[in-house]
Amino acid sequence: LIFLMFYGYIPKYVTYKDSDSLNTKIENLIEVNHTDINYRRLISSNNKTGYVGVSFCNKYDKYKSAIIKNRKYVNLGYYNTPEEASKAYEEAKLKYHGTFLDKCKVTNG
Repeated sequence: LIFLMFYGYIPKYVTYKDSDSLNTKIENLIEVNHTDINYRRLISSNNKTGYVGVSFCNKYDKYKSAIIKNRKYVNLGYYNTPEEASKAYEEAKLKYHGTFLDKCKVTNG
């Protein structure tokens, strides 16, 4: 109802910029689509590489980069360093999720 008061309509999905569902100030609410609403849940809290979207693949002895788009897992390739894999992830993040992620504080965990 807060969105209705300020913007004149009720969006299908809303999320919190700072991930705090108790902070319901209008400044903390943003309209999202079904992919964006689930984005934060897809970030693994047990990531040991220190980079979002990057994991180590023992089979190839390389770092794997991946992202979720429209509920589908997209493999971005294998890289020699976690920094290279992270760069691929960051490029895909911009391509697939656009400015949504800039609006939110997305943390690893």
